[in-house]
This record gives sequence, C-alpha cells and structure tokens, in this order.
Amino acid sequence: MIKGEDLRYGNWVTIDNPNSWPEMKGIPVRVKCIDHQPNLYFPQSDFSIEMDLAKACYAQFNEFVCGIPLTEEILIKAGFEHLQHFTVTNSIIKNIGRNRIISIGSVGTPNEMIWLCEIDMINQTKITDLVCIRNYDYDGGKTDVHQLQNLYYSLTGEELTINL
Repeated sequence: MIKGEDLRYGNWVTIDNPNSWPEMKGIPVRVKCIDHQPNLYFPQSDFSIEMDLAKACYAQFNEFVCGIPLTEEILIKAGFEHLQHFTVTNSIIKNIGRNRIISIGSVGTPNEMIWLCEIDMINQTKITDLVCIRNYDYDGGKTDVHQLQNLYYSLTGEELTINL
C-alpha cells in the first residue's frame, strides 16, 4: 500500500479493495490532486464508479491504493529504450539531458537496479560516472511506476509521460 505523502499529482497507481469494486482491481488510475485528502482520476471507468471510488478514497486511501509494478512494457511506453548491445542486466535507458541517462536493469526481478549515468562528452559510448539510485537488495522491493515518476521529476524537473 502507498502512503498519501509518497504520491504526487499525475502519479499512476491501482486499486486493490477486495470488498468493493472488484471490477476496478488492477486498472491504472491517476492521482488527480493532492491535499490532505488525495483524489484520483479513473480514465477507464464510468462517472458513477469514479464518484463512489473518490468518496471512498477520502476515508480509506492508504488501505487500498497500490503501486503499479514497473515492467519493460511500461518503460518503453515512457520513452525508455533497450541498449543496442548485450548487458547482463538487460538495461533499458532514457536520456534525461545534460549528458545524463537513467539506466534500469533487471526490471521486475530481485536484481532490479536504477542508475544515474554521466556520458562522456567526447565519446558518447563511454560512461564517466554513475550513481546507484535504487537497488532491490538495499532498498527492498521492486520499483513502482509512481516511484519512477517521482525520481524522474526530481532529476529533470519535468513529468515523465506514460500512457497506460
């Protein structure tokens, strides 16, 4: 489950409430606004379901809003690309400007890791510096979409566009 303070406007999450709205389980929803009472936007639901869920969010937000596990498919939808050569971690990268890339390896496995890499200005195939930002072993658990969105915003000042 996600704590409301971990979310930002535009983050993608999912609903998991076994007692109500089983038809919404696993459907991506977007955080619509954040104040002391989070609110969600349900792009694939009818208005009446959306209003019922929105009311419940106020009362039980932390109890049934979950992160969406990061997958290669989602990364590709967010503009990431596979490296053109083999790596042990099957890295997927995104250029974030200023000679920097985000590299995500072993997506969805217990070896998942996220690196911020600096590219050499002269030789674009050479990495001059890198920092491990997230590692399954140290940080516990796999990365969720909203965590990647928040990381991307922290590094670039821009929203990560994902069409789920």
